[in-house]
Amino acid sequence: KKFEGCIPTTRPCLAPPLDLCKYDVSDCLSVAPKSSCFIGCAGNYAGKPVEATCPEGNVHDNGLKFTPPRCVAEEIDCPLPAVLPTGYKLDDNGRDVVCEDDYVGSFVSYRCGHDAQCNKVLELTGCVKPVKCSPLKIEPCERDNLGCWDVEAGASCSIECKPPFFGPSSLASCPASNTDPTTALDFDLISCLCLDPPVV
Repeated sequence: KKFEGCIPTTRPCLAPPLDLCKYDVSDCLSVAPKSSCFIGCAGNYAGKPVEATCPEGNVHDNGLKFTPPRCVAEEIDCPLPAVLPTGYKLDDNGRDVVCEDDYVGSFVSYRCGHDAQCNKVLELTGCVKPVKCSPLKIEPCERDNLGCWDVEAGASCSIECKPPFFGPSSLASCPASNTDPTTALDFDLISCLCLDPPVV
């Protein structure tokens, strides 16, 4: 059966699920349809508020239409977090932040942000955990590539000739600093040979 005649009830727009350490949505807790409110910056962040509108005939709790304001935390007196995030450590002098030994990155970037308690702290970016390269895909009749389907960054594998083909193995390697799982293994294939068929 097909039922008709029921339509959603018009309702106010509720505050959007934004980061409350960064955005002030107190003006937008319940906005009537065809009305507006302002979303500003909260706490240690500064920026120009933006207008958010609840459309006429709104039927969704999260129906507010807006572009989040650009909120920036002042860099002055912005400390390092008490516990550095995974992948980062202090250098031997205890002053500068560098990547941990099993992470890669050319430099560490700093930006003033906040922790889980909304306290002003520096947010760190630039250190990434190396990942495996993509599995090797080559002609399967001549060569055995099973050992090259799960190669870690900085590791290598051998590409062997399959019987009745014969020849030296080829080495395939995954860069030690690889951070892209779609990166192909680096290798130079050596030809696999086979004997001439017997004369009948």
